[in-house]
Amino acid sequence: MCRKLLLSIIIILIGVPLYSFNIATHIYVATQTYELWQSFDPEFYDSLLSESLIGKMTRQFYLIGVTLPDMFDPESQDGIDSLIGILYDHKNDLVGALHIKDVTYNNVHTRITFNGNYPNNNLMKLKEMVLYAKEHFDPLGRALIYGTYMHVVQDLYAHMVLEPSNFGYGYAVEADSSISYGLLWNAENYYEVFTATHIPSWDFVNDIYNWYEGFWSGGSYWFVENHYFPGHLQFLASYNRITGQYDYGWQDLSSENGWEMLQHFVEACQAVGYAGNSLTEERLRSYMHGWGIVLFMLFGHRGGRENSADKGGLLSHPDWNYSQIEDFWTDVLNRASGWYVPLPDFLKKLIIKHYMKKQLMPSIFGIGLPAVIDCLDNYSYSWPYFFEHASGIDQLWSCVPESLRTPDVLRRYVSLRQIVNTWDTYGTWRKPNLRLSYGDQINKILGFLGVMSRFLCKFWKCPIPIEFLSHCIHNPISTINVGENPH
Repeated sequence: MCRKLLLSIIIILIGVPLYSFNIATHIYVATQTYELWQSFDPEFYDSLLSESLIGKMTRQFYLIGVTLPDMFDPESQDGIDSLIGILYDHKNDLVGALHIKDVTYNNVHTRITFNGNYPNNNLMKLKEMVLYAKEHFDPLGRALIYGTYMHVVQDLYAHMVLEPSNFGYGYAVEADSSISYGLLWNAENYYEVFTATHIPSWDFVNDIYNWYEGFWSGGSYWFVENHYFPGHLQFLASYNRITGQYDYGWQDLSSENGWEMLQHFVEACQAVGYAGNSLTEERLRSYMHGWGIVLFMLFGHRGGRENSADKGGLLSHPDWNYSQIEDFWTDVLNRASGWYVPLPDFLKKLIIKHYMKKQLMPSIFGIGLPAVIDCLDNYSYSWPYFFEHASGIDQLWSCVPESLRTPDVLRRYVSLRQIVNTWDTYGTWRKPNLRLSYGDQINKILGFLGVMSRFLCKFWKCPIPIEFLSHCIHNPISTINVGENPH
């Protein structure tokens, strides 16, 4: 059950055609560039670096915010609604994060809208929200808003500089099948997914999914300093060390019980005239609950309290085949409550089947083929193989039942095969279809730190930190050269 559901949503999440970074890349880059806030908001910067309880929470909500523009995308909202609906239909058999409450189910039926472009295309409105947050909220209250803004700043450099410099605007090798998709659309989908497979550290997973220990005393809830552990499927939960039970999870958080971060986001959005009527604290929390499940299935881990070695999921394990991915998702679902509680087999198969219906893996690359997972399990090839080579795409096609081989599905198969074959045949400098072509991209992204700092300081009219001036002087290539493509 889990695999297919997660496949379809992650496809939406990882493969939304935004000409930008993969969600995991966005988060990793954010963890390496906290300094970008130093001049504009020293107080917030200090909180990001703090190892106190508030500091950890500030980092957590900042990094969650970095993912939100992709969550707000209409296709992502559709996918979350679909996921929540299936889980809700079987809530009596589910525990922990997978047990969907009525308020969550009801809220995701209405889409979150904005006055103007969605956040991933509205840097100026997000800037207004940042300015409002800086004036009215403490650092923890600013974190979600600041993170959302930083995502879009990263996008500017991704789709205007880094990705085009790899494949070349003005000169590019593309199949005629690509004409209807837009210039470099397919190549940039591959860029998003395969760049993320080269992320060197996945420790940020524990920063985003951070659970806490606490207890009730005197009518108030108290967190225990330095007592937190890796979370599972939902961004945040609290474990009561006295009762041995979980007091609440993400679905229970609200400004009424002291969790004001989501309400601050709504307030800032309303204050600058950006929020549509459908943006409420409850609805934001509901979508973010489904979003937390989706992202964890993408790059989470199997473990409970232990810090599992398989953080990063399929993205950090490009050697996994489909069977291993299914095993990973099954283990993740069995720990939905934080403890190991096996789900009924029919539920696991239902989620996986539903997810594979939209076909997460192929859809990540923009063109989905309804291959049957039981068939793909018969192959020992790692999952990138099915998208790197025409022979892999042929094997995907062989797992599509005759009853699903509609004219549209046939067109998608022929198109993808031709696109990959063209890259493989004519791509002489960097073949977009090969995962190894993207091994240097993370370092190139981080090489733009000085450029991004100068842009933001000019944007905010704040002084440029001396360390960045030094960076630009001693690393001129990383701050000026946009790529190595000789064309």
